[in-house]
Amino acid sequence: VDLFSQALAAMPTLRRQVFVLLRMEGKSRSDIAALLQISEDAVSKHVSRALADIQRLIDQQRVL
Repeated sequence: VDLFSQALAAMPTLRRQVFVLLRMEGKSRSDIAALLQISEDAVSKHVSRALADIQRLIDQQRVL
């Protein structure tokens, strides 16, 4: 399993859903907010945290 898949699998469900909808399915922040019944600010925070999770896993692998 690649690092990206590992990072996605380790994310909390909502964070993963937001990330996949935005980055992989190309949905807008406003569409995601409406679909998941959260604010657009919450969408942005989840994406930011998802990217940090991915970066953290990559950095950990570099150390090994």
